Amino acid sequence: MVISVSIDPSKELSVHTGDTVGFSTPLYKTHTRTEQRIELAELLAISPKQIFSHLKKAVGDKVIIGEMIAEKKSFFKAKKIFAEMEGIVKEIDHIEGIILIETRQEESRENCWFAGEVVSIAKRQIEIKIGKHQKCAAKSITKDFGGETYFFGPDEAIPNRPVGVGETISEYDAAKLSALNGAGLVTVFEYKEHSDMPKAVFKLKSDFEEVRDKKFTYCLTQLEHSTIIFYSL
Repeated sequence: MVISVSIDPSKELSVHTGDTVGFSTPLYKTHTRTEQRIELAELLAISPKQIFSHLKKAVGDKVIIGEMIAEKKSFFKAKKIFAEMEGIVKEIDHIEGIILIETRQEESRENCWFAGEVVSIAKRQIEIKIGKHQKCAAKSITKDFGGETYFFGPDEAIPNRPVGVGETISEYDAAKLSALNGAGLVTVFEYKEHSDMPKAVFKLKSDFEEVRDKKFTYCLTQLEHSTIIFYSL
């Protein structure tokens, strides 16, 4: 069975067709590129046309923090410029007397909220191959989310970053899930207390009863289609 998962078209994907992904797999690239502009001519008090005579780096060279990138020597002393950030020399401009260093900045990591094999990738969605599954209509979904299911059974092991699934969920259970970095709540009756976790509500109680009895391993929500999918690999 192949299902479609919506993705953010403005972000660069980190997964590829044929990959087997899970909840610890980064979905998007976790860095952005920025440029650092260094006014060499001004800092060294020289003509912009003279910066090549004082540079220690060329376009394409790697620069590390604390490394000297330019130097102006005189009879009494030397004026030195050191890199404040790590990156690559992108441009040297002898008209303005500047050097541009391209740097990469880390962003918060965003992992997959689904598991399976990536079958195809389009601009706005990924198709994932999964195993046995059941689709359930949702009355409401706050956002797309997913993870390993936890049905609050007395002898049931709590997975990492679980999706709590129940007819109702007490404040205690919601707090416990939140402490475990829970991925979300899926209930028959809406949990109305404040929670930082995303939430979904079954449209039919009978759907909950079926997936509870079948003990599906994983769950994901599709806001666009108002659907909750319970599945195994």
